[in-house]
Amino acid sequence: VLGVAILVLYFFAAKFYLADINYKNALSLLGQQRTVLMEKAVMLNPYFPRYRVELSRTYLYEALQEFQKPEESRNTALVQAKISASIDQARQATDLQPNSVVNWENLGVVYREISGIAGGALDWGIKSFGTALQYEPSNPVLYTELGKLYLINTDVESAKANFNKAIEVKADYAEAHIQLALLLEKENGLADAIAKLERLAELNPLNVDGRFQLGRLYFNDKQTAKAIEQFQLVTLLVPDYSNAYYALGIAYVSQGNNEQAIQAFTRVLQLNPGNQDVIQKLNQLQ
Repeated sequence: VLGVAILVLYFFAAKFYLADINYKNALSLLGQQRTVLMEKAVMLNPYFPRYRVELSRTYLYEALQEFQKPEESRNTALVQAKISASIDQARQATDLQPNSVVNWENLGVVYREISGIAGGALDWGIKSFGTALQYEPSNPVLYTELGKLYLINTDVESAKANFNKAIEVKADYAEAHIQLALLLEKENGLADAIAKLERLAELNPLNVDGRFQLGRLYFNDKQTAKAIEQFQLVTLLVPDYSNAYYALGIAYVSQGNNEQAIQAFTRVLQLNPGNQDVIQKLNQLQ
């Protein structure tokens, strides 16, 4: 009996070891090779939810890649099959480990990403993020993601409440501030939105996305000098932030500063070779 028990133990240990090898190798790959190795990992160890989470993301990526093809060359059956497989793996992860925030968040992300393809996905995404929050009510990321889903679902008040809750649990959480500012821009105009992002710049001065959005709002409010200052700060913090250089070019053009605009657009072209819009702008300026 002891000998049989030892053999069984070695058998499962070998399977789980091979599963982990396949999983780790898959993480460095893309395309069909990644899918095959992820599927092997799940087959060898179907009880480890992390493998199923990654496999669900792999299937989701494949579905979205196929869906982005022109309609005449798109394989609709493949898209549906990959979406179904992605949801199935994500749900099985939550079944295996129902108190894991990561598993419920992953399921929410899957539903969010397919919301434009599959009917009812938004509601399921909202439920998934809501369940994740039951296990981790102090996570600002979850409140913000839930708020985004409510916003897509045109429930503005619920979206706003979740963004505010995210800021309540973490005062300098940038994404929640940015989402609230974008809402304020639509509802109350630029002044309130600018004030919100100026506050974020005080709380989190190194957040480039917040500064970029603040620069955009300044520009729309005809405060071009302030806008340029924010875009310049972004490029100092992240030298390859292409959108910031593009926005700088637009701002310089509005000032009639063509020389500086050319430098900004040239940098954009270096980061995005062959971009026809930028090439056209450079030709006009030169």
